[in-house]
Amino acid sequence: MKLEIPLNPYDSCRLLAINLYSYVENPFTPDSYFNTGKFFKHVIYAQRLMDDLVDLEIEKLDKIIDKIKSDPEPYSVKEVELDLWTNIRDKAIRGRRTGLGITGEGDMLAALGLRYGTTEATKQSESIHKNMAIQSYISSIIMASERGSFTVWDKDKDLESDFIVRILGKLPNTIKNIWATEGRRNIGNLTIAPTGTVSLMTQTTSGIEPVFLVTYKRRRKTDDPSKCVFKDEVGDMWEEYNVFHPKFKVWFDTNKMGQFGIEYKELEELTDSELAEIIKLSPYYKATSADVDHFEKIKMQGAIQKWIDHSISMTTNVPKETTQETVDEIYRLAWESGCKGATIYRDGSRSGVLVSDTSTTESEIVYVDSPKRPKTLEVDIYTKKVLGKEWTVLVGLLKGKPYEVFALPQFEHIEFNKNITKGTLTKEGKQKYKLRGIHSSKEYVIDNIIKYMSPDEQFQTRDFSRSLRHGQHPKHIISDIDKSSYISSFRRVISRVLKNYLSNEDVSDSCPNCKSSLTFESGCKTCKECGWSACG
Repeated sequence: MKLEIPLNPYDSCRLLAINLYSYVENPFTPDSYFNTGKFFKHVIYAQRLMDDLVDLEIEKLDKIIDKIKSDPEPYSVKEVELDLWTNIRDKAIRGRRTGLGITGEGDMLAALGLRYGTTEATKQSESIHKNMAIQSYISSIIMASERGSFTVWDKDKDLESDFIVRILGKLPNTIKNIWATEGRRNIGNLTIAPTGTVSLMTQTTSGIEPVFLVTYKRRRKTDDPSKCVFKDEVGDMWEEYNVFHPKFKVWFDTNKMGQFGIEYKELEELTDSELAEIIKLSPYYKATSADVDHFEKIKMQGAIQKWIDHSISMTTNVPKETTQETVDEIYRLAWESGCKGATIYRDGSRSGVLVSDTSTTESEIVYVDSPKRPKTLEVDIYTKKVLGKEWTVLVGLLKGKPYEVFALPQFEHIEFNKNITKGTLTKEGKQKYKLRGIHSSKEYVIDNIIKYMSPDEQFQTRDFSRSLRHGQHPKHIISDIDKSSYISSFRRVISRVLKNYLSNEDVSDSCPNCKSSLTFESGCKTCKECGWSACG
């Protein structure tokens, strides 16, 4: 089971995931079966636990609200925060919304001898989720007779809901009679969250997803030359080894005795060709995220959605060569199947996400040493006012590209700031940089710019400069600053100045007015068509 924070604080919805694999008796054998009796009992308990957690949440909300009320600030200062938490508390009480879900669906199907992405597997999954929904609503209705229904429950509105009517049609008459007079305890019961972290803990597939990969390779250092497959730039030797999906190992250990037609070996001892033949014999063959039947996967999501009152998290992974027409078919099928939402990831559509090992170049981090700093660098000088504070920003250039950056409060010499935009920056010792600029044939010199900076500004200067020197593109530094919840005048002025060094190719946004492509002018996103500017 899994407990998480709300997806949306206004929903006040707690999440708990039941591991479906744990209900398969005799997994990966001809005698395997799903223990429905134990599953039904646990769903009843889990729904009650979910409702108890709503009470605990309300208690915590009361404490937060009391704390805000007792704070010494005037009401006008704390009004917004008080309204927010009061609103959250009101939603929690009015709906008592819960998020009971599952994980390990892919492993549950494999343990029953079913291949994910087949009609038989979809029927099994739909049956389990239908029974889970029924038991969850039985639990919620019984709790309504014991504890009261959620405050906005309305029998007539229930009967207008196709989902509720579908559930009522499967309930025993005794439970339907209780519902008719007492209502339900929870406005919504069920969801299927991604459960990525909890699947690592349970060593199962995530949510209703199939296994991502049955096996993949990793590297570790070795002192044995015979095992070395890669030697890095410092001479360290590395060997490769296979990492296996945990439940695939369970399948192998359960079935390996004399059935695979190979000499007895441990899974880790198999060659790649032997391993490929073993995978073909397993229920995980052709059932990974990359090679599962995409259309049957969408049908499975739609079949399960009929018994889930909230939404389902599921991603359909498709190959790089997938056409636009196929993507269109998948989305249309999702709509026709009754899915509340659908996500498609096409291999290679975003760099650095779900990297495949089928490309011709190996994906790995490349460490880059910075070029040595010349004693003197050309420097661009900017004067900017950000969040009410004026700054002098210096960008040292190596072959025209930013090599280092300094931001310091505006110099006392106002003429220097406003008129000089070019100069040189000479390193004369540890933490000592001399700035020299010329305007109207007159030279202006600052002997040591570091003394004008606070310790924190010096630290952040070294941090940004280190990133530039080691090859990080300015757009990534800008993105990190702009996305950060830590807002300071210093960081904002660095972001604004570095935007002067981006090309139009670095801008992927479109104009909010006319949807034309944006370009950079003077460090600001600008539309050539209608004149819109991000800087106002």
